[in-house]
Amino acid sequence: MSTSSRGTLFGDHLVLQQGKSELAASSGFQLQANGIRVKANEPNSRVVVSMKPGNTVEVASLNGSFGVTNEHGVLLANVHPGRVVSFAMQAGANPANFSGVGLVSYENGVYYLTTSEDVKYVLSCMDFNKFVGAKVEVSGTLAGAAGTSLCVKTMGINGGSAGLGAGAGAGHVNGLLIAGIVVAGFYFFILFPVPHQPPYGSGDWPSREQLNRTTLASGLTSAKVVPGFKPRFPGPTLRKSWKQE
Repeated sequence: MSTSSRGTLFGDHLVLQQGKSELAASSGFQLQANGIRVKANEPNSRVVVSMKPGNTVEVASLNGSFGVTNEHGVLLANVHPGRVVSFAMQAGANPANFSGVGLVSYENGVYYLTTSEDVKYVLSCMDFNKFVGAKVEVSGTLAGAAGTSLCVKTMGINGGSAGLGAGAGAGHVNGLLIAGIVVAGFYFFILFPVPHQPPYGSGDWPSREQLNRTTLASGLTSAKVVPGFKPRFPGPTLRKSWKQE
């Protein structure tokens, strides 16, 4: 844990109570904070979990993928490398409610909604044929084991007026509201270790091959250089904006 952080360590999990902590996990070890549970989806994964003001927890994956659930096991997000996702608890919210934006698909006779945070729900309670392949705004009720099904109340094309149910397409939905928790994510730069090399920052630029190694969906324009690490960029055009802070 970082300076000024506080937590309680148990045999199979750490409960973070203040500040932030990094988790490097390849097994079932779990990091918990304010009702949020973070667990690695794959070996050799690294994540930073931070307690933020406003009853919010922030999860940033440095390497590997992490599943994030609430205390009842409802999956809120799969956080992939280079992404930061915040989870803000809403007092008095209905734990079964869902609202947000996702992509509708049809596979083997079943309709699905996949959110921006890579959570996939089985859709029910309406006919979704005309929405297949579309980005939609949805409201409904979570059901099934660990909230894996979504009974849809309203659905409309994201940004449009065509929809199903009362109030469909009435306005834009920002972020996700899942089980009483507001979920919002964005991309950041990725750091990876370079053993036995000094910090970058004195004209010692990465090669073009290194710059092209990773593509991120963000409009990255700057990065912080950490001793012993160097950043991955979307491409060589951002070389001039890379600076040591």
